[in-house]
Amino acid sequence: MENDVRQICHTGKSWKRLRPGYVGEKGIGFKSVFQIASKVHIQSNAFSFSFEYKGGITSEDKLGIVTPIPENEVIPSNQRPLTRMTLTLNNSIPYTELVSHFTDIPESLLLFLSKLEEIRIAIQFPGQDRIVSTTFRKSHEADGITRLSKLADTRNSPTERRYHITKTLVSGLPNDDARLDINECEVVLAFPIEGDGRPRISTQIDVFAFLPVCTVGFNVSALKF
Repeated sequence: MENDVRQICHTGKSWKRLRPGYVGEKGIGFKSVFQIASKVHIQSNAFSFSFEYKGGITSEDKLGIVTPIPENEVIPSNQRPLTRMTLTLNNSIPYTELVSHFTDIPESLLLFLSKLEEIRIAIQFPGQDRIVSTTFRKSHEADGITRLSKLADTRNSPTERRYHITKTLVSGLPNDDARLDINECEVVLAFPIEGDGRPRISTQIDVFAFLPVCTVGFNVSALKF
């Protein structure tokens, strides 16, 4: 844990570059929160600290991205283990545009995030009392089947989709300075299926490297489960 704190305070020193199955060896992914936030408060077990950056261009201004500020409020012992990040928005993005990033999250996002089983989003609209809640859940069934459910507002019934997941290890990849001595990777394909296991015929367009990368199109001529 202490090592994780040290690395989040630096760039280019992530342990991920030495481990297969991870992205983010540059150590800058976390810093992207400052595209929308002026401050981020990190609470993880007994650790509590923050970073603050208001978008200045001087070297002194940018020190806020990597200089931790001790905070007093820690996660209570009875709630551990728990990690929480609280962002203070910098108001550079209109609230409606920010909300659209959350409402447009695809249900398939959880398919390729190996450590996340559930995402909950609650949005409160300015000047209104209502809060719109959305919950994404992932569960694993037998024979490589993964079930995704999306519950938009507790008054509605959840929508569900099932996917047949197939994985293969690709080896013999060329050397890369960013991934020393890592010459293989796992490729994962997810095919939507009906409730009775038959393939659901639809255009599959999303490419992920854990997180969404781009939108393309795939033509699959035959499926065999």
